[in-house]
Amino acid sequence: MPANVPGNPLSTAVDINISTGFQVYTDTVDSFDSGKLYRFGLQGRSSFNLSLKELGSNLNVDLIADKNTNGVFDAGEVIKTSQSTRRGERISASIDEGIYYIYVYGVSEQSGVLGTYNLTLSVISDAEDSSNQPVSTSPSDLSNISLTPLPEGSSASRPWSLRQIRAAIPADNSASNLPIPQVSPGKIWQQGTLGADTLVYDRSNQTTFVSGNGNINFGTGRRDVLDLKTIAGITSNQATFSWANATGGGVVENPGNGNRLLDAITFNNGNRILFEGIEQIVFADITYDLTIANPNIGLGSAATVTTNDEKFAQQWDLHMTGVHNAWRFTTGSAGVLIGIEDSGLGRDSNGVTHPDLRSTIFSGNNYIDESAGYSHGTLVQSTIAAASNNGFGMAGINWNSDVMHIDVLGNNINGTYQLDPGDKTLVEATQELINQANSKGQKLIVNLSLVGGSSDIFQQLIANNQDRVLFVIAAGNEDVGEVSSPASFAQNYGNVVSVGASWGNRDWYGNAKNLGERASYSNPKWWGSNYTNDTAINAGLRPLTLMAPTEFTAANADRNSAGSFNFGYNDKFNGTSASTAIASGVASLVWSANTNLNASQIRSILSETAYDLGTPGYDKYYGNGFVNADAAVRRALALARNYS
Repeated sequence: MPANVPGNPLSTAVDINISTGFQVYTDTVDSFDSGKLYRFGLQGRSSFNLSLKELGSNLNVDLIADKNTNGVFDAGEVIKTSQSTRRGERISASIDEGIYYIYVYGVSEQSGVLGTYNLTLSVISDAEDSSNQPVSTSPSDLSNISLTPLPEGSSASRPWSLRQIRAAIPADNSASNLPIPQVSPGKIWQQGTLGADTLVYDRSNQTTFVSGNGNINFGTGRRDVLDLKTIAGITSNQATFSWANATGGGVVENPGNGNRLLDAITFNNGNRILFEGIEQIVFADITYDLTIANPNIGLGSAATVTTNDEKFAQQWDLHMTGVHNAWRFTTGSAGVLIGIEDSGLGRDSNGVTHPDLRSTIFSGNNYIDESAGYSHGTLVQSTIAAASNNGFGMAGINWNSDVMHIDVLGNNINGTYQLDPGDKTLVEATQELINQANSKGQKLIVNLSLVGGSSDIFQQLIANNQDRVLFVIAAGNEDVGEVSSPASFAQNYGNVVSVGASWGNRDWYGNAKNLGERASYSNPKWWGSNYTNDTAINAGLRPLTLMAPTEFTAANADRNSAGSFNFGYNDKFNGTSASTAIASGVASLVWSANTNLNASQIRSILSETAYDLGTPGYDKYYGNGFVNADAAVRRALALARNYS
């Protein structure tokens, strides 16, 4: 294979032949070349699928069309880009006859090998024209690729530099399409990233599943878009909608990771799109914004919920986890109790708690935060259950379920950890929460944004309440390959969820980060999210369940010189404590959507519907992936309709 040093023309690309079956190639990108290029030709319109499994550092991949107008070379056009965060790259497109390039390149500045990869490709000829056939060979890896002459007049011999290609690629990956290759004959699943994506429909499949996933950019006005215009050219009068709601509508089907309730569009030819997490639909004649009600498409209320809270647009953590989409189905239920065991709540000079917190159940004065600095419990409770749609402050994830707060965190006195007077132990607090939930026939979620303090008796409480109590626990902030106790109980009990921390697009210091990347600081060494070690993985253990955001906006209470607390908002609530509160809030929505489920089923739903990060499938750094509220609630609603 010719060396691809910067500036070399695309004539150095390796010619490959893609048969109608899957072809797999293996190669390595290093810092001494600018990427690896492959060229293939199509004799007719076909559906193209690409999957790149990264075996080393983060890599990106582009699909590039050869632009050759009237026999004159113009420039390359990047038609699809995949720039995910080491979760495997995917591209799918319906493309016409012509010459195309696949460009695999690294994103690291370090020297040496950037990454080895497996590149899987397939082309499926368009069913409307059986004459559309790609050239067919089946090389097993790059060392066996034979060079096949391209059609007369191709631009392969014309100078086309890699620098020209890179200049044509947007710096922002928001328009990336990351579909997964066909899940079954006649069906395909197109997935967005955790940002704002445009997912383009191309008519080539009888059923197309579309998942927008979360959208960190929602607060800036950018949307997860279903595009029916660019390729398909469909007008609104060619489509019929069936909108899902908590009691009816929609379609239950399995896109690839479990049945769930999806919105549906059926076209005049019988083809359909089943979708979730979409905030805007673009037809050839009109665009529908799903943040507002529109009776013209049978949408009597907004599919995507916004609030009038002043800080809602800044709450990227809610948008990245799809909470604003899940709210359409539920904002919390009286059948669920949220129990928070933490530091208690800060009170001002009048003895009241933060004004943006909802009414809370207390048992005596054991909710009062005696901390010397700031109230950790206030940050946690506001994330889960701040008063929402009240015209000021922030929105909590759950608007309606009962909240009970118990102080279990004391202080370090003369080098010895001691509970403050009136505080409860984990065992005492958990039993009190269980009693409260049982008294009202509620399911219970226990949020533990803390580590340590577990005992055999506490473990027995977990074991004895696997039906009605879900424990959501922080994985730890030591940046080590071992999940802290009591979160480590997740490997033994189905009613324990352990939660790691992921960044959004920036860290505390403003450094750019890949969406969903595990939080870890090396300089300065501050804190990082704990993960799972190889020994546990090899033994089949799963102590880390999933990931959720960190370093986001929450209500705070800071101790003043007079001894009471001043109230405000902290835009960097951090650590796995913050992530755990997000996961608890999402779990409370899922259980509210279907209170007939047990705790283990809630954990399974959160795991199955998580957005995959890192190595495809369960892995030690990300567990099952990044929590997805919308998909999880839809899965719970499918189960409520008796779909397994």
